[in-house]
Amino acid sequence: MLRERWPGLRKVREANDPAAALDECTVVVVERIIASIKGAIQAMGGKVEIRSVEDGVVELSFEGNPKLRQSIRSTCLNNALIQEVNFVDF
Repeated sequence: MLRERWPGLRKVREANDPAAALDECTVVVVERIIASIKGAIQAMGGKVEIRSVEDGVVELSFEGNPKLRQSIRSTCLNNALIQEVNFVDF
């Protein structure tokens, strides 16, 4: 319907779509990733916060089981914008 009214309209993305592609590794990208698994982290007694995001390197404060730490790392690294994930204790 949008294209019928505006034939020159390019690709349209929903502004609130968490899967909307971003082309740079930012805090927003990492927040979305963490938000998608936060319930599981909390259910397993873990706690995670973003400390910094710079040039594809993410630093997270973490408290919890080492297996949970590895799951968080793997989930973050599934995003092509993230090159490295480092953890520090709270």
